[in-house]
Amino acid sequence: MVAYLSNKLRQRKSPDVKIFFIGFNRCGTNSFHQLMTGSGIRSVHWLSPQKENITDGIEARLGDLEALREYLSPWTAFSDMISASETRFVEGNSFFPALHEAFPRAYFVLNDRDVEAWLRSRVQHSKGTFLQRAMAYHATDKDGVLDIWRRQHAEHTAKVLGHFAGNPRFIHFRIDRDPIEQMVDFLAPDFKVSASDWQVHKKSKASA
Repeated sequence: MVAYLSNKLRQRKSPDVKIFFIGFNRCGTNSFHQLMTGSGIRSVHWLSPQKENITDGIEARLGDLEALREYLSPWTAFSDMISASETRFVEGNSFFPALHEAFPRAYFVLNDRDVEAWLRSRVQHSKGTFLQRAMAYHATDKDGVLDIWRRQHAEHTAKVLGHFAGNPRFIHFRIDRDPIEQMVDFLAPDFKVSASDWQVHKKSKASA
């Protein structure tokens, strides 16, 4: 309860201190969302409470930093930033340079995992419909989509690591091998989260 109230107070005093999870979906995003929510940190996961895709909302305001700050002001933590359909496939984690410019005091987390396990999890996501949407959008088969996703993962990781090199407000966190205590310590300057509250939500068979 003390940590919960402390986080509530911190968010009122420092509304510009955000937490952005800029890894891909199927990399523990729901687990981080639940950890944030349980700690009293206002968190949005994929959809806003108004059922708007948060990636769509961010993309629409990329050219206006003030509008972007205003749009994201109700929340503190952001995860699972993706907008995916047969005609639109936007990985919202690629917006990290604009998010960093808008919120220079924010924490940035590259939530990550073994690439092949991540691909298997994406293939299974939403009973395979996520893959079907990607195949339709990219006009290719399963193997073609997997090649695209591998390349996107490699390119995104390289760009993020280059952008945040030496930045103390950035962490590359592997959900399949790094202890959650690293995340607790990383956020400790501004937020209190408990390692005992961490658990894997919606764990796929691919990651078992």
